[in-house]
Amino acid sequence: MSAICQVTGRKPQFGKTVSHSH
Repeated sequence: MSAICQVTGRKPQFGKTVSHSH
């Protein structure tokens, strides 16, 4: 899920949630 990791930098709002989930 590298793509999601990069998204966290762009959208920390929903990206942070994904980071914790994954």
